[in-house]
Formats: sequence, C-alpha cells, structure tokens
Amino acid sequence: MNLAETLQAGSAAHQAGKLTQAETHYQAVLRAMPTEFNALHLMGVVRLQQDRLPEAVDFLQKAIAQNAKVAVAQFNLGLALTGAARHAEAFAAFDAALAVDPTSGEAHEARGNALAQLGRNEDALAAWQAALTVVPQSASLLTKVGRGLVSLNRHAEAIDPLKRALALEPKATDTLRDFMACVASLGRFAEALPVLDRVLAANPTDADSHCARGLMLEALGRHEEAMASLGKAMTLAPDRTSVLTETLRTRAFNCDWRDDGAFERLRANLDRGDVIEPMTALELFDDPAILYRNAVRFSDQRFPPAKARKLRTPYRHDKIRLAYLSADYGAHVVSAVSVDLIERHDRARFEVTGLSYGPEDRSPLRARIAKAFDAFHDVAAWSDEAIAQWMADHEIDVAIDLTGHCAHGRPGISAYRGAPVQVSYLGYSGPHGAASVDYILCDRFVTPLALQHHYRERIAAIPECYLVPDSRRDLPPAAPGRREAGLPERGVVFCCFNNVFKITGEIFALWMRVLKRVDGSVVWLRCDRQAARDNLTAAAQDHGVAPERLIFAPRASEAAHVARLGTADLFLDTPHYNAHVTAIDALWAGLPLITCPGKSFSARVAASVLRAAGLPELIVDTLPAYEDLAVALARDPPRLAGLRARTVVARTSALFDSALTCRHIEGAYRQMVDISQTGAPPRSFELIPRYPYIYEG
Repeated sequence: MNLAETLQAGSAAHQAGKLTQAETHYQAVLRAMPTEFNALHLMGVVRLQQDRLPEAVDFLQKAIAQNAKVAVAQFNLGLALTGAARHAEAFAAFDAALAVDPTSGEAHEARGNALAQLGRNEDALAAWQAALTVVPQSASLLTKVGRGLVSLNRHAEAIDPLKRALALEPKATDTLRDFMACVASLGRFAEALPVLDRVLAANPTDADSHCARGLMLEALGRHEEAMASLGKAMTLAPDRTSVLTETLRTRAFNCDWRDDGAFERLRANLDRGDVIEPMTALELFDDPAILYRNAVRFSDQRFPPAKARKLRTPYRHDKIRLAYLSADYGAHVVSAVSVDLIERHDRARFEVTGLSYGPEDRSPLRARIAKAFDAFHDVAAWSDEAIAQWMADHEIDVAIDLTGHCAHGRPGISAYRGAPVQVSYLGYSGPHGAASVDYILCDRFVTPLALQHHYRERIAAIPECYLVPDSRRDLPPAAPGRREAGLPERGVVFCCFNNVFKITGEIFALWMRVLKRVDGSVVWLRCDRQAARDNLTAAAQDHGVAPERLIFAPRASEAAHVARLGTADLFLDTPHYNAHVTAIDALWAGLPLITCPGKSFSARVAASVLRAAGLPELIVDTLPAYEDLAVALARDPPRLAGLRARTVVARTSALFDSALTCRHIEGAYRQMVDISQTGAPPRSFELIPRYPYIYEG
C-alpha cells in the first residue's frame, strides 16, 4: 500500500474502534513521513481515546505545527489538555479552534468548561451562551447556562434555561436538583410544581423528584400532600442520603418524631462519607465529630482548596481594614446582634466596611446598620470572585462572614481569598469547614480550645459571650396580662419560644413530666405550623397530659414578643440546639432560663449567655438535673421571684456590656493580624481579658 492507502486503512480501523490496528497504520505513515499532518492528528486522537494524555498532547501539537488552520485539531488538543488539567492551555486551544471555525458549538462549550475550571465564571457563562446559539436544543448546555447564572447569583434568570433543559430531558435528576434549588432561593414554588409534576410523569419512580415535590408542597403549606410525597420517596429509596435528610428535616419542623430508623440510616451514611448541607446537619445532630467531618467534606466538594487563591500578602495599614459580609443586613437577628458592634468599633484603629449580598428590605434596622459602617456596598448582584477581588483591590485586612452556611449564605466568596485573614462569625453556629477560612470567632465556652480538633479553622475565643446585644434597645414595655396573652390566670407558666425544630421527643417528654409534677402548670410555645401543633398536642396526650396545658403563641412584633416573655415564669431551653438571641431576649425581659449544654457549638450558646449574665446556677449538666431544677423553682415562688429579680439586674452584666465585648472582638482581630504579619499560619488562641489592645490608651 502507498501512504495514502495506509492512512485510509488506519482511518477505517479507527472508525471501527480498532485502535491498535489504526495506530499501526498511522505509525507506518509517520515512519515514512514524520511531518504528515493527518497521521500526527489521528495518532493524537488515538492517544486521547486511550487516555494517554501526555502523548496525545505531543502528537496534536506536532500536527498543529504543520497546519494550525484545522479547527478540529485545535479542538482535540484542547480536550487532551483539559484531560491533563492544563486548563489555561486548553482555553487557548479552544480559542484557536474558534478563530478557524467560530460556528463550532462544541468549541464554545468546551471553552466555557475551561473557563469555569479557571474560576472565570462570567466568561464561562458567555461561552456557553454562545454555544447555545449554535445548538439551542442542547439540554446539557441549557443546564450549564442555568448553573452559570446561579454561580453569578442571577437566580431569576436561571429559571428559564433550567426549565427548558428539563423539558428536553425530564429524567435528568441533576438538572432537577439545580432547578429546585434555584426555585427555592426565589420562593417560586407554585411556579415550579407543574414542572416537577411533568418530570414525575416521565419518571414516576425517581425518589429525588418525589422528595423535591414534598418539599415544595410543604413550602406551600400543603402538609398532608407533602408527607405523602416524602413517604413515596422513602419507599423508593429508604437509604438515600438526600431523601433521608429532607424527610428528617421536614419531620423536625413539624415535631414528627416517629422512629423508623431513618435517623440512624442517615448517621451511618454520613459516617461512610456522604455529605449534606452543613446547616441541615446542625439542625439534626448535636455531634461535633459529625458536624466537623461533614462541613469539611462539603466545603472541599463545593469549594475545593485547589480553587482557593494564593494567600494574600498581609498589609500594613495604620488602621486595620475590616469587611463584614452578610446576607442578613435588615430585619434579622444577625443585624440585631451586630449593629452595636459595628457602631462601637474604634475608628482610630479600624476602618469598617459592610458588604451586603442579601436583599434590601428597607427596614429601620437596615438603614441603621448601613449608616454604622464607614462604607456600605450592596454587592448582591456581584459574583463571588468579584466580591473577593473588590476586597483585594481595597486591601481589606480581615474579612468576616456573618452568614456562613445559613440560608442565602455565599461561602464560596472565601475560596477566592479576598483578604489575608478570613473569619467565620455570628450567623452560622458550627464549623465552617473551608480550607480558606482561617478563624472561627466565638467565646471560650461555646468553642473552648480543647475542641479545636472539631474545627478546621482556628478557634479565636473571647472571654465573655460572643453575641453582642444592642445596648441601645429600649427596655421592654410592661408585660401583658395573662388573659391578654391567652394564658390561664393561675399556675406556673413554663415557656419555650425557640424554633420548633429544636424540640426533640426527648426534651418534650421531659417537659411533660414537669407538667405532671407541677399542678396547674402549662407550657407556652411559639409555633406557627398547624401540623406541628397537631403533633405536639397528640404527643402531650400520649404522655398523659391534657391538650389544654399546651398553649401556642401567635406571631408578634419584636417589641410585643419581648414584652410577652415577661408574662411567663420560667423559660425551658432546648438542649439539642439552644436558644441563642432568644435567650438574650428572655433575660432582657426579666425571664429566667434553664439550660443543659450539649456537645456542639449551637448546643452551648444559652449557657454562654447565662454565664455572661451572672446566672450560672441556671446551667445544669444532666437532663434529670434540668427536670428537677424546673420543678424545684416552680414549687418555690419566693426563690423564683428572687431569681427573676436577679435576671432584671443582669441587664447591667457583662452580657449586655457591648462596649467591653467590642473591645474583646477588636483584640481578637488585632491578634489575627499580628499572627498573619509574622508570616505564620493561623493559630488558635483564647484572648485574655487584659490583652493590651483592649485596654491601652
């Protein structure tokens, strides 16, 4: 055979999938003519198919050296470089392919993939959108466009391409998850439900779709239908982590404590390495080891350390530049316990910037906290990378994320390393888990240094409670009368105004024992969900307690809520996940609170609050002691009255000394910057009360 025939035979074998035979023919051509373009190109393709990437790159580069005007050769070189994780070079190869053939949808898509790997999300989106103009009916491209828009925080725009992708491929469960997450972030459940029903019609045995439908129905208040859909998902996939997680979370918010082994199966899955949203893990588990492992795995999967930018060189400014980032600058508890801190920062030593990536709710608290900063920027429409780049351009020394893994949080910002020191504080009460977060700022009770092994970030512990109540808040108005509050005129009123998901079957059973031991007593709960009310009432009856001894409080304004707390006699905390700001509200209203600290951060906050308030006798170590203390106080009116008087006096305690807490927090920031400027890695520390940066001058 001549060279042309040999090359043709190799091509025929190649098309038939006979790679070894094709390789033999191509090599024969190259022995005779080492610079023959087609043989070099096709040998590169063979090596690419064999996953022998370095050789593939070598052959393809040699082919392109002979003829750079063949788009498919440039494209194949880009694929080989992508496989070798050489994304910047792959991007250049796809660019070269498009220079020859700008109508190649495949090249535009692959170029977008390379840009996404390089962290250039806006450019990646533009490339995928260009590909979509060539191939408008590509479900995979539509999904990528939707995800690209979500990555840029453009959720409303992402709905349409994701919906179109599902219309083309209704069985694409990954696209469905993206669509559900996008819809949830916008609260557009009614719009999404018909789409999901069409997906289920095409794939009626998909457990994740039934699970998603249950969550949507629950959000729409259609509880019975929601539980039916979740039940169907559990029947189809009783061991699937996503199904278990969403079912257990929905049950928790409805006080449905049935024991069907779901909790144990989820724990086993997490022990084997499965991952769930860190905030959901916090709601379900009081186990520091589980929370730590899950947060690290979650962060490494979503925001891999390899994508984190190189550490910023520490700056040396006359004033430390702080940037507080949050989704919750508005009528939210995070703003309520941070506004006084922001206002009190020492402007001789600190410049303080607020970066808001959440909605503008036009509330008085939003206006106040925006005014409290030296500069305040609404960055909700910016990408994570753009926010980080802004901090780098403005030489921010310390970036403090006040939202973390909570709803609407954007933990991906930290992966771009916008500041030399990055801190998790306040909003998310658990281990952050990201390699790019240097510190968790808390206090020596909720996060003692002995628990450092449960945190990837270093612990920075201040001496007193890490929460900063607003010292400028008004004293609570007079408590309403019992009849006005819907309470009986006589008898002890126990209350718990925590979110109902914090109530477990174990603590509820304890409360019912307390009611039976204290004649005429009632427990007063804040509960908006009718399903939860029904389940709590049924549980009380199961424990032999009359339903009328459970009283449910309606919604109320903040001022009315704090005022009515003063009507109760004793607040009963939830050990699994404590009262946080609610504990502060109770003490401010003069209402004593009993707590039994758990193991994790979120289960230790109420005890930290009580210690700072000078009421340590209300902290007990065991649930039997908790029960006995509640009964003893209820049976001893003079003792309880004395305790209430001390609770009122606690308004002058360290807990409500926001100026002191601010100095402590500033001292922690100074310590972090000092460590950073030595070039040493972050290290855990407990701030001593006489740290010089607090008291000097």
